[in-house]
Amino acid sequence: MRKRPSIKHRCLKGETTLLPSARSCDLEQHILRALALLTEETGRTRFRTAEVYDAYENVVSQTNTSPLSYDRVQRLLKEQAFLGITESEYTGGGHGEGSYRVHRLLRSPEVVVEALDRE
Repeated sequence: MRKRPSIKHRCLKGETTLLPSARSCDLEQHILRALALLTEETGRTRFRTAEVYDAYENVVSQTNTSPLSYDRVQRLLKEQAFLGITESEYTGGGHGEGSYRVHRLLRSPEVVVEALDRE
């Protein structure tokens, strides 16, 4: 049985993070923080990529970081799903809605925010 990555990993540059990638720790943390804040604020658990991206832009606007493109955020969300931190599902919205991807945290938003704040 394959073991899921733990909630904390070390970046190569010595930072504690939810993610194993040293190149994009901060970028991925902003995305995870946006998803956690959305979950806490709305009480919902599943969000379209566009909703996560809008929240991500709000998080990034409070930092000295330039926002990533929508496509890059979507790819990073898929990567987090592969790592077992989030779940990503492709779904059809029904007549007139089109198809889209929804994302949710696999851990409570409080745990995610707490881990991100420890840095």
